[in-house]
Amino acid sequence: DLVALAAADLDLERDAEVAERTRIERGRLTLLDRVRACGSVVEVSLLGGGLHLGVVVDADDDWFLLGPPGTEGSRQQHLVRVAAVASVRGLGGGAQTAASALPPRTVASVLRGWCRDRTEVVVQMLDGSAVDGLPASAWADHLEVATGRGPAALPYAALASVSRRLPG
Repeated sequence: DLVALAAADLDLERDAEVAERTRIERGRLTLLDRVRACGSVVEVSLLGGGLHLGVVVDADDDWFLLGPPGTEGSRQQHLVRVAAVASVRGLGGGAQTAASALPPRTVASVLRGWCRDRTEVVVQMLDGSAVDGLPASAWADHLEVATGRGPAALPYAALASVSRRLPG
């Protein structure tokens, strides 16, 4: 009986250690790690209002890019700042940490490409307001958008998301 009790105690200790290691590992993972690993459609709610649906097609340290959710419907991309996310639905149980030897891409680097494409954007601000127009320049800390009321300088820190319709 003592041998069986000792074996049962060892099993309980091992189970407790595995559970603790799992909790520690999960404690190191971020929302962005989970978003990176998601291969299905997610629903992202933004602070200040706004909702985007899509599949994560790219991500870096403080942003992720949602592509169209499927063949039908919206043909838009949404650049979402992680700091502006209120909730994400549709995440799986997996996670994927960034494992790149390259320096992180910034919001500005993505938006510079969008400025070159000359595709109209809708910028959702953290306060819930929206600005639409043609992205003119992506500066170090702000995006300039040509609007019907003149150019608007939008600090990246105030952006929740930037959306554009895909060509074609």
